[in-house]
Amino acid sequence: MLARFLALALGATAAMASQQSPVAPTCIVPSHRNVNISDTPAVHAAFKKCGKGGRIIFSENTNYTLRELTTMSPCIGCTVQLEGTIQMADNITYWLKNTTNSPNITDETYPHLVYYPFQDTVAYLIFKDWSHSTLISKTGKGLIDGLGQLWWDAAAGQQVLFPKTLRRPVLFALDGANNVTVDNIAMKNPAMWFNWVINSKNVLYQNIRLSALSANKNPPANADGWDTYRTSHFKLRDSHVVSGDDCFSFKGNSTYVNIENVYCQNSHGISVGSLAQYPGVLDIVEHVKVKNITFVGDGGSSNNGARIKVWSGPVGSAIVNDIHYEDLSLVNVTNPLIVDSCYFSSEYCATGKPIASITNVIVTNVTGTSTGSVVSSIICPEGSTCDIKLKNINITPRTGVASVYSPEPKLNMLSTLLTLALGTTTALASKTGSRPQTCIVPSHGNVNISDTPAVHAAFKECGKGGRIVFSENTNYTLRELTTMAPCIGCTVQLEGTIQMADNITYWLKNETTNTPNITAETFPHLVYYPFQDTVAYLILKNWSHSTLISKTGKGLIDGLGQAWWNAAVGQQILLPGTLRRPVLFTLDGANNVTVDNVVMRNPANWFNWVTDSKNVVYKNIRLSALSTNKNPPANADGWDTYRTSHFELRDSHVVSGDDCFAFKANSTYVTIENVYCQNSHGISVGSLAQYPGVLDIVEHVKVKNVTFVGNGDSSSNGARIKIWSGPVGSAIVNDVHYEDLRVENVTNPLVVDSCYFSSAYCATGKPVASITNVTVTNITGTSTGKVVSSIICPEGSTCDIKFKDVNIVPKTGVAPVYRCFSVASEDLGVNCTYPTVVNGAFKWSA
Repeated sequence: MLARFLALALGATAAMASQQSPVAPTCIVPSHRNVNISDTPAVHAAFKKCGKGGRIIFSENTNYTLRELTTMSPCIGCTVQLEGTIQMADNITYWLKNTTNSPNITDETYPHLVYYPFQDTVAYLIFKDWSHSTLISKTGKGLIDGLGQLWWDAAAGQQVLFPKTLRRPVLFALDGANNVTVDNIAMKNPAMWFNWVINSKNVLYQNIRLSALSANKNPPANADGWDTYRTSHFKLRDSHVVSGDDCFSFKGNSTYVNIENVYCQNSHGISVGSLAQYPGVLDIVEHVKVKNITFVGDGGSSNNGARIKVWSGPVGSAIVNDIHYEDLSLVNVTNPLIVDSCYFSSEYCATGKPIASITNVIVTNVTGTSTGSVVSSIICPEGSTCDIKLKNINITPRTGVASVYSPEPKLNMLSTLLTLALGTTTALASKTGSRPQTCIVPSHGNVNISDTPAVHAAFKECGKGGRIVFSENTNYTLRELTTMAPCIGCTVQLEGTIQMADNITYWLKNETTNTPNITAETFPHLVYYPFQDTVAYLILKNWSHSTLISKTGKGLIDGLGQAWWNAAVGQQILLPGTLRRPVLFTLDGANNVTVDNVVMRNPANWFNWVTDSKNVVYKNIRLSALSTNKNPPANADGWDTYRTSHFELRDSHVVSGDDCFAFKANSTYVTIENVYCQNSHGISVGSLAQYPGVLDIVEHVKVKNVTFVGNGDSSSNGARIKIWSGPVGSAIVNDVHYEDLRVENVTNPLVVDSCYFSSAYCATGKPVASITNVTVTNITGTSTGKVVSSIICPEGSTCDIKFKDVNIVPKTGVAPVYRCFSVASEDLGVNCTYPTVVNGAFKWSA
């Protein structure tokens, strides 16, 4: 069998490993060696053939000219070795063909480029959805050349952020990356930014050399070294940058970033921002460490060191938190330390003030020289929070005059701007003087009248830094789509009951349930999410640094699910034509949010849908789905996380009708601890690989001290991994650990299911999955039948699992049975029962 599978050790450790036996394919990319002929087709062909687990080589002493939009993908578990030169054609007329000067830019504006709405960014070389992959030059000769001079000449005198400005493509766009390394590469003369890293996580750049040098009077235009956006867990180290703009820029929603041992010459510094550019949008940058950096200036007015830049005007808001600059060395730098709250233009700034919270920013041990007497300019946004500490600042003006720290204190300003003490620690702290505003939400006290307008009004008035209270012994009926937003630095105290109306006819008004072509317009009274055709009616949207809490423990959210369960009898949620039931509680776009001591009851579908979120904690939660008739709770998952990282659930009690918890696609850094799961389908990785052409990733998960209590039916599970088969996608499951589990009367204590959904669908194709570093340790208790584990790995895929101290006793008193498929006998620690396969179906002897 292609997959060497696993050994389950009863009371002992057994290592389970399987690898595909074929040698990974290698593709050497050919070149026309002619700058007038594009090598893009050859690049696309190489990635198509070798991008999944293979090796792609750009040969030494070879030039590759890319004259067309080039997407280097797929690259899943692949290595790209760049030893030659990739050169982007500088044919501006082609790249911008049919481009209009309209400020209303859309995807269609640039037929030969990929367009990103943020700052109207465009790209022509895209590394899309790379996963567990590496781009490396072993010789150090690998080069990506943007031939930027022609672009800089054409853009002379223009400001990149203005409408009707020449849109220049970034050189290297890393979009949707996960666990990717870029090593020992050189980049030269980009048309705009060197590196644009967006929607990515777990990315490492090391040993990188960037150089932007002009051959005439027109300088490199906006040649940032790196711009990160919506990206977490990024590292840059041991690199050398000569740029024409920011050495590094942490743009909106860049978190957990580490920059170390970097040389920045002729740059605008290592900058937080710019932030708060877009009205109604909250930008967050936090958990950043910058250490051992050298800044070398050319004496121009734009040379900076450590910088925070925030927009003013009719703009958005920003949170900057936990930022640390340490061990900085300055040579001839104009603005060594700067906080700029009027970024862009003074005319624009005059139209409004930013809303910013700058907290826990520390700059330590800065030495060197400045070009003039002003060594720092700390201009905090007036009326905003500004908590900064500077220690051991020893910057000497090259003119020989005394150092000046601007501005002087101005006591009439709401934000305190302090003179910084040279060589000492100075705390910069400012807070608005007024107490947080409190809104008590009124209720009609009538289930036939919606309280949604009152909820919306409360969040509008108190959602930014205030307190919103749902009163004790009060019922709130929500009969309309309800979005609880904004909630930025706010506290929502739920002591009463929020009840979702069970008027199915209203919620599904105009829905055509029998069509598989579902869109947002299908549900005018709900919010639609394409993943698994999920719909929602209570959405907590873009919450940040906020809390939902019940101090009394009486706060309840009730889905009145019985009517929905009755209507859904006999239906399968994932099939077309099925009644679409809304999830009870949707947390969408959350960052640093806590849900504490709240009760939820009887959802129409899942209890909690957490999507596109990070740094979320649920604790002391009680969920209960109980039917009053023969129709059971339908798909009442406790939690489903999707595209979410750094999630914690602890100290909670769940009675559900489906998964206690499901880590769906791209759930990472999740911790589940001290949870009781009754009548559930277990704590599940997945389901994964449902969609053709899509890679799902779940990794860095810890599940500890969980009790599973079954009702004895066939759906009760414990620890579970479930993967689709058929014409489906692919999955990576890595670094998942179950520990200290107790099972009582559970039908399937341990399950790996590689034929999730239906056997007929599975028969049409096999999944591509990599399951690595999965451990289950110390599981005890009882199963309803003799089969205590069913470990069916996807045939031909990687499956690396270890079990230790598995002690499960069948309640029938018979010996436990361990069912396995694709198992290498030398890895077995116990006697597995093997199936015979008859017409694609498993036949078990025990």
